[in-house]
Amino acid sequence: MRCLSLSLISDCIFTGFTGFLLTLIISNFFLPAPYTFIISGVAGALLALAGAKLFTSRRGARIKDRAEREEYTKFVNRINLMKGPDLNSLLISAAARENIIAVKKREFIYLPEKKLALFPLFGYAEVKKADVVRAFNAVKKEDTAVILSETFSEDLITFAARFNGKIILVSGERLFLKLKETNSLPPETGDLCDPPKEKPHILKRLTDKRKAKNYMLFGLAFFVLGLFSPFKLYYAVCGAILLLAALAVKFFGKPDGTEH
Repeated sequence: MRCLSLSLISDCIFTGFTGFLLTLIISNFFLPAPYTFIISGVAGALLALAGAKLFTSRRGARIKDRAEREEYTKFVNRINLMKGPDLNSLLISAAARENIIAVKKREFIYLPEKKLALFPLFGYAEVKKADVVRAFNAVKKEDTAVILSETFSEDLITFAARFNGKIILVSGERLFLKLKETNSLPPETGDLCDPPKEKPHILKRLTDKRKAKNYMLFGLAFFVLGLFSPFKLYYAVCGAILLLAALAVKFFGKPDGTEH
């Protein structure tokens, strides 16, 4: 918990400082010195508060280190190859460990106390919009359909959101952490090989959250160099673009190699 708090504080400080620098660069061309620092300070503080709210809302259970990531990779390999009855038994057993009644229906696993219908759609085929519609139509009006799969495309996530909360998408990572928490992970079979690691696309590397610090430092460097250069506008524009990139990546980027 302490590590999580320190991480959140450092993210907020980073966001606030980057916002301060960005506002300082821009306002420096329009306002006298005392006002630029005041406005930049206020803008930095507001960005830090906005960042705190956003980062806090996103910090649920998630995989935190490489060892756990490797454990998850093995888990998702096993679960993607599981037969339907074995997967159903795993989920029903996990529910029983938390004293939750789970009943196998024809198309889903039903949790009557929670009014949830689980649709495990693991495998190597992508979940499609037709699967979402089928799950929505299979449950009663008072129930909610929960689709479980390794990952979901952004298009599918947007589509599922149209059903007014009647469709919940649970990724393999979230399921892994929940099963691990209840000591319900399936046993290792020892006969699966890890998939070859794909080289991340250039766009993924550029939007990797860990790049935010580099963008901020380069933006700061351009700002400082601009103070001693006759081409102040050029350095200011370059610095502002890099600082905007730092904020965008910090807010919306994803760690390289992780899923939604």
